[in-house]
Amino acid sequence: MMNVNVNVNVKAVIVGASIAGCCTALRLAKQGIKVAIIEKQPSSDHYKKMCSHIIHPSGRKVLADLGVWDDLTALGAQATYMDVESQGGRLFYPFSKKPKAANIERRLLDSALRKRVGEHPNITINYGLRIKSLLREKRQVIGLTAEDSTGDIFTFYCSLVVAADGRASRVARLDECENHTVKNHRVALFSYFKGVSRRVPSNVWVLDKGRAYIACFPNSDKMLLSCYIPEHQFKEIKDNQLFYDSFVKDFVERKGIQLGDQVDDLFIAKDTSTLYRSPNSKGLVFVGDAFLAADPLTGIGCSWAMSSAMLLSQCVGRPLLNHGEETRAQSRWFRFKLNSTISIYNMLHRIKYLIPAYLMAWLSLKGGVVFNKRLFGLFAALLGKRSPRR
Repeated sequence: MMNVNVNVNVKAVIVGASIAGCCTALRLAKQGIKVAIIEKQPSSDHYKKMCSHIIHPSGRKVLADLGVWDDLTALGAQATYMDVESQGGRLFYPFSKKPKAANIERRLLDSALRKRVGEHPNITINYGLRIKSLLREKRQVIGLTAEDSTGDIFTFYCSLVVAADGRASRVARLDECENHTVKNHRVALFSYFKGVSRRVPSNVWVLDKGRAYIACFPNSDKMLLSCYIPEHQFKEIKDNQLFYDSFVKDFVERKGIQLGDQVDDLFIAKDTSTLYRSPNSKGLVFVGDAFLAADPLTGIGCSWAMSSAMLLSQCVGRPLLNHGEETRAQSRWFRFKLNSTISIYNMLHRIKYLIPAYLMAWLSLKGGVVFNKRLFGLFAALLGKRSPRR
């Protein structure tokens, strides 16, 4: 077994090359900070198949800021808005019905982000490395070790370790973080179909007073059809594909939306509860689903991964950029400043994302209240009377 020291001069090591990891790396690199990414998958072709959803306007702004939006448009990104229907009432998001959101397949989104990452001179991306341990001085993380498929160990020393390795974060397990969850007792089923006609709106139908949902998201020449049903109902299904065809596909076609052939296997997500955790060690920070995995019913996860990456880079960028070769006393001062900015990031993250996530999780379990026919109709009517913003 060979022990190899690599990238000892990088300021930050990011674990995970998905949306949150790539956006964090690109933003820090844009500030002039040298970054290394380690990704356990062996190539850039991998993408998260259990996530194919809408990108909210906030996420689309981040993609534009990173210079990726034009790339995605060329690949077939679909500008869209949400059309939510419940018991005859309709609500639009954005309220102006302007297509400020976007739908894009994860295989295209992840590929475009990794392409930008691979081209940036301040970023080194290492595929096929799985984090093995966190390196510490007392409670301060000073780097990590990672292992490749042959068993070789690579050691990374850095000022900051960023965990961007998703809901099942290995970094969180190594740091012995406590998981806080809010169960939604729902199961998601979804798949892609060939789209026969070009559409702009993404439709969501609220069924059984918020106990179940069916959604249709146009992605360039495809349609993503998804449904969310109660856990107990899913356990009673004997044939998942047959249920999906009769409950989801037939419903959407009865709404007048033309579909072609199903082009992907049926995906089933059983663990869709809201999950939150925070690091125990200093010099370690979480971003994206590793920090907060929101209920996918809202489709906010990808957008929050992007915007939380921006928030993190704004908080830690300056101390990382100004950190150089220093005396031991100066190094202690740097760590104090860095840990202080991490604390600020954690506090802002709780306000901006955790509180809304818990609120959404609570509301999603109160469908009978949220989607009360009179209240929903009144709310939709009031919003409908607003003039679209110019």
